[in-house]
Amino acid sequence: MMFDYDYLSIGEILIDMTPSSASDGEKCFVPNVGGAPANAACAVSVFGRKAGFIGRTGSDMFGSQIRTVLKSKGVDTSLLQTDEHRNTTLAFVDLDEHGDRDFSFYRKGLADVSLELKPELYSAVERTRMLHFGSVSLSEDPSRSTVLSLVDHAKTKGVLISYDPNLRFPLWNDSDYLKRTVLNTVGLADILKLSEDEADYLFGDIFEGDGSDISVILRVIQDTYDIPIVIITQGKKGASLCYKSRVFSSSAYDVKTIDTTGAGDCFMGAVSYCLLQLEKGIDNLTEDEITYILQFANAAGSLSTTKSGAIPSIPTVDEVLHCMNTVPLTK
Repeated sequence: MMFDYDYLSIGEILIDMTPSSASDGEKCFVPNVGGAPANAACAVSVFGRKAGFIGRTGSDMFGSQIRTVLKSKGVDTSLLQTDEHRNTTLAFVDLDEHGDRDFSFYRKGLADVSLELKPELYSAVERTRMLHFGSVSLSEDPSRSTVLSLVDHAKTKGVLISYDPNLRFPLWNDSDYLKRTVLNTVGLADILKLSEDEADYLFGDIFEGDGSDISVILRVIQDTYDIPIVIITQGKKGASLCYKSRVFSSSAYDVKTIDTTGAGDCFMGAVSYCLLQLEKGIDNLTEDEITYILQFANAAGSLSTTKSGAIPSIPTVDEVLHCMNTVPLTK
C-alpha cells in the first residue's frame, strides 16, 4: 500500500500567548503556534518524517500565522480547515520560577472545536502509517464526534494509533466526564503516553494506599486495556515505558529549563519518529530499540525546555544526538 503520510495528528490548533518581559519590566505576551497534536506533528516533521495535521482555525491573522508556521516546519496543511465565522482559539500561558505552566483558555465556540467531518478525511487517515490524537478535542462537539469517527475508522484499517490524553481541566465542564471520556478511549491506543500526574488522576483509585511503584501501574494499565506500548513521563526524572509487561526506564538530561510548554508533545513526537524510523510493526521491538527510543525522546523533550514556545523549541535530530552523547543525565 502507498502511504501519503508517515504521521497524521488530529485535534486542537491554537495560539499560545507565551509570557515575555518588555523593556520596562512589564509582562507581555508573544503569540506562538500551539496545541498538543500540532506540536507533535511539527516534531515528527522536524525530525524528518512526512507529517500532516487535521484541525480548524479562524480566517483571522492567527489562522494565517498557524498555516505559515506549520508549513515552515514541513507539516502538510491541506487538511487544515478554515472557519470563516469563528476566531482562532487562544491560550494564555503563565510560567512559574521552574518554567512550569498554567493556562487560561479562550476557546468556547471558537474554531478548533468546530472541526467538521468531511469525506476526504476518511481517505486521508487510511493513507497514513500513524494517527495521533488527544483528549482536548473530545471536550466538545462537533470536534469530539469528528475525531472519534476518524480514529475508529483508522483503527479498522490497521493504522497505528497514538494517544496523549494531555488533560486540560479548565476546558471541561465536568471533571468526572473528562475522566470517563479518557478511560473510554484509552483502549483505542497502540501507544499511550501519560504524565505521572495524569496516571495518578486516571488510575490512582486502583492503587491508592498500596504503595505501588510506577512499574506496577504501567503493567496494570497495559493489561487492563491491552495497549502494546504504555509510557509515563516523569518530568526531570525521565520516563518509563511498558512493552509486553516489561518496564524500561530512562532519565531526563540535565539541561537549563526555562519553559516546559510542549515538552511532552516533543517527547511524543520523538517516540513516534523513532518507531517510524524502524520501518516495522510494534509487535517485535528489541530491548535495544526500546532503550534507544526512550533515550532519544527524553533528550528531545529535555532540549525543548531550554527555549520558549512549543514549536520554536523543537530540536533537530543532530541536536538530540549531540545531547545524548554529551549532556549528563539528571540524578
